[in-house]
Amino acid sequence: MRKEITTPFNIIATIVVWLLELIRELITADIQSYAESETLLNLLFESAVARVSVYFLVWVFAALAIAVLFREIWNRLFSDLFTLRKINFNESYATCILLTWVVLG
Repeated sequence: MRKEITTPFNIIATIVVWLLELIRELITADIQSYAESETLLNLLFESAVARVSVYFLVWVFAALAIAVLFREIWNRLFSDLFTLRKINFNESYATCILLTWVVLG
């Protein structure tokens, strides 16, 4: 039986990573400095819900774009250079999320 990385797996894994990062941020964040920051989003949107929504949409768009870019680089370059199999979008997304979490986490 061949095991595949599926879209539901990616959704669950992403939610788990978000929850872990949220817990880490809640434990270690300096809330006073966030309230005083003058970022562009703070100037454009007074509502915290709007700012979180914009951050979420930017994150989703960036994750999808990076996964597509990684898949194309893998399938066009690495699969030919190292005689590796080609990967699909779900595998690309899971790899990018895992690498991002390990490198930046």
